[in-house]
Amino acid sequence: MGGDFTRIANSLDIVPCAWETDSLREAFTLYFPPLLPTPPLTILLKHLLNKSKHKDYLQIGTDPLILGGKVKLLALPFLVQAIYQHVQAYAQLMDMQDDIPIEELLPFSDKLKEVLGHLIYL
Repeated sequence: MGGDFTRIANSLDIVPCAWETDSLREAFTLYFPPLLPTPPLTILLKHLLNKSKHKDYLQIGTDPLILGGKVKLLALPFLVQAIYQHVQAYAQLMDMQDDIPIEELLPFSDKLKEVLGHLIYL
């Protein structure tokens, strides 16, 4: 990639936390008021924690631009909040929601969109 890029991260996006053990631990307490991962998601996060030990994973770039994410109170439970923060929140934080067709980009089935739509697409 060279040096001509800027890494941008939402402070509440779980994905940038997944690169190394210390930041992955933050995923359990990322959202306040407390939204806790479901038991299956907790098992997955703990598995990822164990797999990341002693791996020396690094993000590209050393000085990311961190956008101050805000918890979306209607986006419950934890996984819905995580999806919102990883996808939709970036467009809103950068004032680009009119430029990015979020509904077209999310890989949800029509049935899942029907169930979660009012939570995700607000």
